[in-house]
Amino acid sequence: MTEKGVGDERPDGEVFSVLYASEAYVPFSEPSLQQLAVQSAATNVLLGVTGYLLYRNTRFTQYIEGPEHEVLGLLGRIRDDKRHRVLTVARLGMDERRFPGWSMRRLDPLWHPIGGPLDTVDELLTLSAETNDDGDIARDSLVGLVAQIGRLES
Repeated sequence: MTEKGVGDERPDGEVFSVLYASEAYVPFSEPSLQQLAVQSAATNVLLGVTGYLLYRNTRFTQYIEGPEHEVLGLLGRIRDDKRHRVLTVARLGMDERRFPGWSMRRLDPLWHPIGGPLDTVDELLTLSAETNDDGDIARDSLVGLVAQIGRLES
């Protein structure tokens, strides 16, 4: 038996996925971050959602993939969380899950071997929110980088 939702795809064959950036109102301590990651992972297993979470300098970047209704519901709860404010959200179309084994993996930018791609993800996420003309280019680049991160981590 597989985890709920892990094989779920949209009718068009794509996995529904979002990438968002947010800013914490108050810096998170290491124990708070660990608790957040553990709680998120437990919730995501029940929802059939996978992805990763990155926190650095009061800024969160999170990639979430899974059934569309579950991802959108989770994103709504994230937006309502009073500990931070969501700055930008990019919807990404993926042909498959990139992180099927990660109910919510926390990436640590201080030691993580893929820091460069993660920095570029942050920059492109900001660009995709600030520009209309280059939005598709930024989105396509984000899809490629998320796929690259998934290959490096598998």
